Amino acid sequence: MKAKITDVAQKANVSISTVSHVLNHTRFVSEETRKKVMDAVEELGYSPDASGRTFRTGKKMKIGLVVPDITNSVFAALIEDVDDVISKQGYNLVISNTRDCLKMEKQALRNLASGVVDGIVIASTSEDFQTIKRQIPDKFPMIFMDRVLPDRNYDSVILDCQEATAKMLEEMIQNGFRKIGFLVGLPQISPTYERVKVYQQILKQYEIPETEQYVRYIDRKKDTYDVAGELVEAGCTAIIATNTAMTHSVLNYVEDRNLKLGEEIAVGGFVDSDFANRFMHRIPVVYEPMKEMGKLAGEMIVEKIEDKNRKIPVKTLTCEYDSNDFYKK
Repeated sequence: MKAKITDVAQKANVSISTVSHVLNHTRFVSEETRKKVMDAVEELGYSPDASGRTFRTGKKMKIGLVVPDITNSVFAALIEDVDDVISKQGYNLVISNTRDCLKMEKQALRNLASGVVDGIVIASTSEDFQTIKRQIPDKFPMIFMDRVLPDRNYDSVILDCQEATAKMLEEMIQNGFRKIGFLVGLPQISPTYERVKVYQQILKQYEIPETEQYVRYIDRKKDTYDVAGELVEAGCTAIIATNTAMTHSVLNYVEDRNLKLGEEIAVGGFVDSDFANRFMHRIPVVYEPMKEMGKLAGEMIVEKIEDKNRKIPVKTLTCEYDSNDFYKK
């Protein structure tokens, strides 16, 4: 026979309401009491009746996470970081992988917002919020992660890599590397155009003409390895890759071609996970606090679900630059 909430309460020697508060995170309960309840839940194999809870609260206790590329280490890590936060509040994560396709993104939003989840965290590929707004009900809780849309300058958590990127570029130029390839993602998303703007400003500051500026946009159809080869063939003596996957591909190309780092070519990269750190300690890097961004996004979406009318100001996390003594070596 399936265990009931009354069985859990009796086993833990607490009231039914206390069991409910522990399971739904609706009131403070001492750690000792919480442990007794959870031990009883485990021993009895109790599973809450989700349909009953939905009827009483109107909540599904599910949050959607929409990402453009689940194979990218950035988004793979963010899934875990968001889930760590929302699971403590009793929510489950529903993941949708849009493969950098706006059509798939719009379909995912319509499906999730149709009664499947209570709110959505999204790393969008859209150029504007109006495109997204047409897919969801009015005031549906959403948090934008690593994106700021021109017509939605709130409810977002973003990274500020501008100063760190500028430092990386300036140090390259000051060490004699003037033909610098710059690899970025989709052109319409805010991290891309902000980083390209920094690239253009720094090269202009050092009087490097536009004819010697090499910005390359990488999408799922392009192979970073091949683009790195094209840049070297075009005369580039330095390449900056603005995410970890791209950086790995550039380093693979350099190694395959037996190019000497620091002499024949300089490589700068972006690090978005602890795993990547072990492979990029030899080169200048911009460290992105992705774990903090995932946790903050999780906290923000729970806040929005609790108060759908609340507008949360854009929250910014700062990236850090580390040359790793590349030029001294």
